[in-house]
Amino acid sequence: MRSAEPRGLARSDPPRPGKGRHGRGNMARLAFKPDSSFFRKIVIGAVGTRAVCADLRRHGHDMRELERGSTDTKLWKDVRRKRVRIPDLVCTKCGLRVESRAKTAPDLSMSHSPAEEARAWDFGMVDRDLIAFPVCQAVEESYWSSGHLRGGLSYWHERNWVKWQAKPFVNYFAVQAFRLQPIRAPAQRG
Repeated sequence: MRSAEPRGLARSDPPRPGKGRHGRGNMARLAFKPDSSFFRKIVIGAVGTRAVCADLRRHGHDMRELERGSTDTKLWKDVRRKRVRIPDLVCTKCGLRVESRAKTAPDLSMSHSPAEEARAWDFGMVDRDLIAFPVCQAVEESYWSSGHLRGGLSYWHERNWVKWQAKPFVNYFAVQAFRLQPIRAPAQRG
């Protein structure tokens, strides 16, 4: 069986420009934040949503994902439609819908765009839906990195292992209660 690697390039060797393992070639990246930062936020959301499921299970609910992938780190790039907002979870027993907004600090904040209806914090939600604010923390972190310079090519690789834990208590608020409060614009960054 033939390897997909270019001839003469072992797995431990860095990818060559234009022949990267990830199919990017020499294209410039269009991401606004580094992949590691984006992935960290995805993980915090998944850990928090799992904590909400466990907390509501203790109160007799049977929570299921309504928003596909909300309890995992898989990115559904080809399937998930943009601008479609539905709560993350639904109870199969009573129909309770819950949006999980995991945080690393106990802040009651959500992104909101007054100019675009589909980007409003409550788009797709009804008054009786709940918003859960689980707080997640990194309890253990370790880093590993390796770099190579061969000829004129350099390669850098790093790994970050993080053990996450949700705080034992989750705060829940009804969407209706939030709608009664005025929206405060965040302070400008930069």
